[in-house]
Amino acid sequence: PFGYLIGFFYEISDNYILSLLLMTICVKLILLPSSIKQQKGMVNCQAEMKKAVDCGYWNMFRYNPALKAQGKNPFSLDSKPATGDYKEFIMNEARYSSLMRANPDRANALFEDAAENAKARYDHLLRLKALYEVEE
Repeated sequence: PFGYLIGFFYEISDNYILSLLLMTICVKLILLPSSIKQQKGMVNCQAEMKKAVDCGYWNMFRYNPALKAQGKNPFSLDSKPATGDYKEFIMNEARYSSLMRANPDRANALFEDAAENAKARYDHLLRLKALYEVEE
């Protein structure tokens, strides 16, 4: 879904860097804070984003097609492998904690699947990084 947004922002601006900036602002100010429990508020937004990256919920990567023309790898993976507890992180979000209260058995199964999917996404990003490696 975010790829479509980047494409949309790119069409508007005709500038790849500006489109990434717009996308970052969109995610940071609109999407992520809306999922964080209200008691945390915007004060801890950056700390929550760091936790999201550390547990593998959110991966940080960059793709700049202009680097390919310069003979450099256009894909950069900034995230490290997950070190935090995925379930602990998502339980701090209202939508997941309410699911746990409503249907604990189903929620636990879904949370395990989500943690496995997060690992698979990171592995996929590692393969993309290798795919775009520039041969010397």
